[in-house]
Amino acid sequence: MIVRQILRASVLLSPFQRQLACGFTSPTQTLNPISTLIYNEYEYPSSGVQLRMSSSASTDSDGIIALNVKMVVKPEHKESLLKVLEADAKGSRNTEPGCLQFLIGTDVEDPNTLFLHEQYKSQADFDVHGTTPHLQAVFDFLKDHDPLIEPMVGQIYKCHHDPMKIENSQFSAFCLNVESCVKPELREDFIELMTSHQQNSKAEPLCRQFDWGVSVEDPNSFYIHEEYEGKEGFDAHERSAHFAKFIQFNKEKQPYTKPQVVQFYNTLPL
Repeated sequence: MIVRQILRASVLLSPFQRQLACGFTSPTQTLNPISTLIYNEYEYPSSGVQLRMSSSASTDSDGIIALNVKMVVKPEHKESLLKVLEADAKGSRNTEPGCLQFLIGTDVEDPNTLFLHEQYKSQADFDVHGTTPHLQAVFDFLKDHDPLIEPMVGQIYKCHHDPMKIENSQFSAFCLNVESCVKPELREDFIELMTSHQQNSKAEPLCRQFDWGVSVEDPNSFYIHEEYEGKEGFDAHERSAHFAKFIQFNKEKQPYTKPQVVQFYNTLPL
C-alpha cells in the first residue's frame, strides 16, 4: 500500500476517522490518536482503489454531522455493492438512534455513479456509526472486490438545521449535492444568503429537503443537499424569486475561489 499524506495541523481523530484513515483495515488495527493527518489519500496499486476523506479539525461535538459520498462503480460490481450499501443504510436507520438520514442515489446521466447522503445527530453518533458491522461490511466489500473505477470521495460537514428524523420516501427524489468554496471576505454574506435561501426553498410545494452546512475542515467550504419531487420540482425551484436572487449574488459578488461542484442524482427506494 502506498500512502500519501498531506500534513497540515494536529488534530484528534475519532475512532471512526481513525478507521477511515486506516484505509479499509481491520477495526482491531489502531493508530496513535494524536495525528497530524487532516487530509489523506490512500492508494492500492493492485486494485486502483483510493479513499479520500476529510477528517474533523474540531473536537466540538455539537451540531448535526452530514456526509456526502460519491462512488464510481465498475458495472459488473454495481448490484453487489448496492446490496451491501442498502444493508448499511437499513442497519444505520433501524439500529442507530443517532442516524437521522441515510439515502442512496444514482447519477442522472451515469447509472454506475452512486451517491450517499447521511446525517447524524452529533459527532458522537457519527463515531458510533463507524463501529457498526454494517459499515464494516462495506469496507470489507471495497477491499475484497475492487469495485471502484476511481477514488471514493466524501465530504463531512455540520448542518444548519434542527435534528429530526428524515424518512426516506418510497418514491424517487431528484437530488443535488453542491460544493461551494467561498472567498473568506464574503463568508458572512454567503451565510446570510444561504439562511434565507434555505427558508424560502423549504416553503416550495415540491421541495422535500434543503439542508446546508460548513465543512469540518475548512470554514469557507459549504455543502448543500437538496431533494425535490422529480425534475419538475427542481425546475420550479429554478424559476423562483429566491433562486434568481442566489444567481444574482453569484454574478455580482463572484464569491467562489473555484467553480461550484453540482451533482444531480435520483434516490433509490429503501
